[in-house]
Formats: sequence, C-alpha cells, structure tokens
Amino acid sequence: DECIEIVQRAETLLDAAGDLWELAVCRYNLALCYYRKGQLPRAREPAKRAYAAGLECGDVQASGVSLGVLVRCSPLEITEEQLDRELEAPDLDAATKAWLLEAKGIRWLARGQSGKAVKELEESWSISKELGRRTEYVASSPCWLATAYRKHLETVPQYATKVRDELLYKLERAVKLALSWGKNFRNNLPHALREQAYLHALKGHPSKSLHSLRKSL
Repeated sequence: DECIEIVQRAETLLDAAGDLWELAVCRYNLALCYYRKGQLPRAREPAKRAYAAGLECGDVQASGVSLGVLVRCSPLEITEEQLDRELEAPDLDAATKAWLLEAKGIRWLARGQSGKAVKELEESWSISKELGRRTEYVASSPCWLATAYRKHLETVPQYATKVRDELLYKLERAVKLALSWGKNFRNNLPHALREQAYLHALKGHPSKSLHSLRKSL
C-alpha cells in the first residue's frame, strides 16, 4: 500500500513534467503493485496507460514489459498480433523477450491451448536461464511452466503412457524449480505450492496435496 501511494504521487509529477519514459516505468510498477495484491481489474488500467506511454515515446522495453503485465491482468484482452509485434521489434533485449514469451504462454493458457503455452514458456525459460539473472521478473517463469505442463498433461489420454510419463517428469522438475525460486522470491511461492499440491494429487497423495494447499494460503 505504501508503494502504491508513492508511485501514484510519482505518476502525477511525471505526467506534469511530460517525461514519457519515466511515466511508463512508473505506471508499470503501479500495475505490478496491484497485480501482486491480486487486484487484477485495478492493475489493468495503469498497465494500459504504461503501454500507451511506451508506444508514444517509442521505447520497446517500456511498451514490451507493460504489455506483459497487461496480459497477466487481462489475458484475453490482448491479441496475438500485439504480442508478436513487440517480439519482432529489432532492438528488443533478451530479458524483455523472455517476459513477453511468458506472457504469450499465459495467454495461450487462458485460451485453453496448453500445448502452445508449453512451447512459449519453455522458450521463455531457456532465454532466462541463458541470461543467468536471478530477479523477481524471472521467478514467475518456472511456476507458469509447471502450470502449462500440468494443464497439458490433463489433455493427454490415459493410454498414451509414454507421453504422460514424459510430461509428468517435466512437471516434477518445473515444480521443484518453482519452489526453489519461490523461497527466494516469495511473491511466487503460493503459485509454486499450488502446483506442488496438484502434483501430489496427480500422484495419488491427497494428504500431501492438502498440506501444500494450506501452505499456499
């Protein structure tokens, strides 16, 4: 709440000063504050304003990261063409590309396309691993990757045992990774624990599943 109050004051000052780049960053952080509080409708508006400011000043990073937050708040509002346009920008940096690919994966999950989500999220995580950065902006990636593997596993028929076993193995690794990152970047720990709960349930361990769910609250 303190951060929201400070960023709102900063937005007023930067808007008056006409500094579009700083304004985009300010609005982006305001959107993230609301997003982390779970107030997605309230996060949507500053994310839209940040995206507009990024486009106006022509800063690819500002528009890209803002669009990534907007997808997380309202995934079906953003078109694939908008995301692809940002991803195809010639001067796009690797960290923003990973953030946008993660957003693209989240959008596919919202549309029920788990296979496509897995592809985008795997690429996003591969870029982040290569960069070697341990930041809050990377920490959510293993969580969403675990979600994508689980959702995709749910679509595979029981008789396709080889495919299911491969996905279950990937899911287990992603959950382990998500928990490890979540312990250091605790905003993401509830998501990681929920995926651990799903994994326990899939493996027939209801008491462990309930324990993880309770820890996630």
